[in-house]
Amino acid sequence: MQNSFMYHPEMIMAVAIPLTVMVCVVTGILCSMRVKQWEMSIKHSMIERGMSAEEIKTVLEASARAKPKREWWEHYCEEKAKKA
Repeated sequence: MQNSFMYHPEMIMAVAIPLTVMVCVVTGILCSMRVKQWEMSIKHSMIERGMSAEEIKTVLEASARAKPKREWWEHYCEEKAKKA
């Protein structure tokens, strides 16, 4: 047992880096799948309510134009700096 990972730090890095990359890739894929699933359920509920294709398109485009969190945060910080 003398030749364990603890005595070979280069082996730890050789395993940790690819493992980290795989976790990030899988997480990104699962996140995008969840977003698509959410979009499909929203569209389905709008169709059940009797909305037309144009109305659904308008709603989805409006939600896509919403400000990302980063822009909101920058605006908040700028306003706070002006008050100080």
